Amino acid sequence: MLSRLKFSKSFLKNIKWQLVANLGHALFGGIFILYLGRALGAETFGIYSILVAGAAIFGLLIEFRMQEVVATNLFDITETDPANHPTIWTRIAHFYAIDLASRLVTSALLLALMGLVLGFMDLEDDYRYELVLAAAAYLTTRATSDVSMGMFRVLDRIDLSAMLISAAWILRILFVVAIATLGNLTLAAVFWVTILVGLGITILRVAVIFAQTARICGPWRGGYLAPTALPATIRDNRRLLAANLGLSVSDMMSKDLDIVVLSSAAPPDQVGVYKIIKTIAYMVWRVIDPLIVVAVPEVQKVWKRQNAAELRQFLRNLALAAGGAILVCVLIAWAGTWLVILPYLGDDYAAILTYLPLGMIWLVVCAPLIWSHALAMAIGRPEWNFYTMAAGSAAALAFLFFFVEELQILAAIIAWSLAFILGFCCLAVLTARRAFNLLRTTSAPS
Repeated sequence: MLSRLKFSKSFLKNIKWQLVANLGHALFGGIFILYLGRALGAETFGIYSILVAGAAIFGLLIEFRMQEVVATNLFDITETDPANHPTIWTRIAHFYAIDLASRLVTSALLLALMGLVLGFMDLEDDYRYELVLAAAAYLTTRATSDVSMGMFRVLDRIDLSAMLISAAWILRILFVVAIATLGNLTLAAVFWVTILVGLGITILRVAVIFAQTARICGPWRGGYLAPTALPATIRDNRRLLAANLGLSVSDMMSKDLDIVVLSSAAPPDQVGVYKIIKTIAYMVWRVIDPLIVVAVPEVQKVWKRQNAAELRQFLRNLALAAGGAILVCVLIAWAGTWLVILPYLGDDYAAILTYLPLGMIWLVVCAPLIWSHALAMAIGRPEWNFYTMAAGSAAALAFLFFFVEELQILAAIIAWSLAFILGFCCLAVLTARRAFNLLRTTSAPS
């Protein structure tokens, strides 16, 4: 489909490699989760899901989405005047520092509030050690990763990103399977595998980024760090950082806050079933997610040309590509769950087939609207991402809190879908109206 629509060669190249990266993430990440679901059993897997969700929620408290910050600042890095190369290196170093600092702060906050977190998630103090490991696993896998992903995008080396993502999941699968074969698979063992693999891949990823950047901007020098200039970097990006921070907080509902809330009202085995449903839906979303990731710099370029017809055609092509792909993938996912996944997982997960169709409705609604996020950034309204997602998440969270005791897993599925649908629909309407109104104003005769 993409080849028949009118996109630039660089856009198609990046889409294809981002698709490889996301398919690797979806395939190997899905295999990892499904294997854990079977190896640990529904109840223990549910506890694993709750601990991971607790760590992830705290991580989102200070999540700047640095991938987008990098793409916005350095989308033309390959065309930059050599005189500006030291400034580019400084910005890269500052972006890494901001990302790492935010991860460390949220990890420390989780550890400080560990007792309260375990109590809310209805877990005993016996799981303190596992929660510490969950926090460490989140830190080692997420620290600096967003900046590196953004750099791979602007350097047109998404192929390297794809290989590293797949390598990380494959290593985690191999180590966990090996431990399970020896009969020693515990929650702690799973987290230790994640920590060690995450740390190794993170270091390798940063090293590759520095090597690739050196080919364009010359070798890294210690003086480029320029810590005194860090406040200026933050100030120059304060609107985008603030918008992304708010967006991440509001995005908690569509991430793992629903699992945390569900764990307070439902037994762990139901939480495990819900986690598998989310995993399957996200595996499907990963197919069109590359369009969102690569669209940010591409929409910036199209918007810069101030051509309403070109912008309209580009957004229409994105909607058609995403909508068509998601419909096919939803049908494949439903059939695959019925024929393969459920027989593999066993009777403890039989409820998946009942709830999965409802859990995938948001995919069909939101996929054709994936352009709205990139367009909001292009027209200088990144905060709209926050406002719309916050509104959707607030409505969904209110629904979940009100109905979770009565409906349990059904309430979580409805709330999760509601957060996405309201956020995407509101953002699409706002950004499209604003963009084309601006273009009509600028093209009108004086």
